[in-house]
Amino acid sequence: MKSFVAVLAVAAAAAAVVAPATAAHGGYFIGYQSGHQQVPPVPTRGVGRVYAFLDEQTLFIKWSFVGLSSPINESIGIHIHEGIAGSNGPVIFPLTKQTNYKCKDRTCGIGYAKLNLSGEQVEALEARQLYFNLHTEMFPGGELRAALVPNVKGAKLLAASLTTGAANPGVTDGTSKAIGGAIIEIMTSGSIVVSGSYSMLSDRLAVDIAGGAHLHMGITGMNGPVVIVLKSELAADGLSGKFLAADNTFTPDAEFIQALKDRKVYLNVHSLAVPSGEIRGQVLSAAASSAFSTLLFGAEQVPDAVTTDAIGGASIELFGANIVAVTGSFTNLSTPLATDIAMGAHLHNGAAGANGPVYQPLKSSTSNGGKDGMFLLADNANVYTIAEKADVDSLLTGNTYVNVHSTKFMSGELRGQVTLVV
Repeated sequence: MKSFVAVLAVAAAAAAVVAPATAAHGGYFIGYQSGHQQVPPVPTRGVGRVYAFLDEQTLFIKWSFVGLSSPINESIGIHIHEGIAGSNGPVIFPLTKQTNYKCKDRTCGIGYAKLNLSGEQVEALEARQLYFNLHTEMFPGGELRAALVPNVKGAKLLAASLTTGAANPGVTDGTSKAIGGAIIEIMTSGSIVVSGSYSMLSDRLAVDIAGGAHLHMGITGMNGPVVIVLKSELAADGLSGKFLAADNTFTPDAEFIQALKDRKVYLNVHSLAVPSGEIRGQVLSAAASSAFSTLLFGAEQVPDAVTTDAIGGASIELFGANIVAVTGSFTNLSTPLATDIAMGAHLHNGAAGANGPVYQPLKSSTSNGGKDGMFLLADNANVYTIAEKADVDSLLTGNTYVNVHSTKFMSGELRGQVTLVV
């Protein structure tokens, strides 16, 4: 049996996570633990990995984690649950007693277990319907979660958290409690595998809109065309559904594969009540400790709102203690981007309704005479190490905003408060 890797490494923020080199599947499974995969997501610097090998119905599993926000809650603990991405499910194997803490405060550790699976549990594992979960004192519902997926040589693992707030336009009247999530595996063969779920739509899935759920081309802040139609296994009421891996394996063109890696793809679920899309999620790294987003509007400027036709948005992935990757866009500024003001777009410290200092300038790839632009990952263009812990804290606590400055509105034409993807 393959030896397990015990040392945890923080994934590189500039690219989707790459699975370790192994023979194609061969009974091996992997999971990247993140707050981004929690349902609902949570803000954390924590990271972790899970490696497993299935020998008929015996599962050998090893895990490691660091950087938790608070100690493991031993009254709840560490488990394997049954449930597909985007849904919570019951505990099937408690693992707290098999964990060896490497920090006195129970915020880091490793563990190993040998588990006997039923035939149904083997089928669930192969179908991407088991997940590993760490529960802490600050987040008793779970701080780090990892979908267990086949560990295939060269595969890349991405995830989307589906929420009403990410819809564009957003669902802001509070009537929808819909939520969901998905895991997207990019195989070296060029195929992709999508697994996940959604629930609590305010009305039935709009199946007449090309099946009702899709992968669209578009970076955060933009709407774009449907590229892949997803097949849902619908509940009887039509308000919830699953994307089963067996039904959602596709071979898109190379342009779409690159767009996935560049964070230029989003998943949208359309309901009869909100045909434009009730829940949406940008496809980001499955290993992002936390994922944040914002939509950018002139009305959010402080102290005075700006009347403008410009709009935009940004996604921010936090990896471990202090690495962030920023992607997004803005369009239709009234005048060109004010690049003389520290490149013209920034992350600022500041609560909603208040102004604060810049802590990270953002690099923009502009067009249309500087009135349109994108924050891209190409050549690590918007991957940063944030030097001050206080700045990371501001991101985790909702006290960061994105500001885009134009030559007409030097104090800012577009602004958006960065919030957890919930």
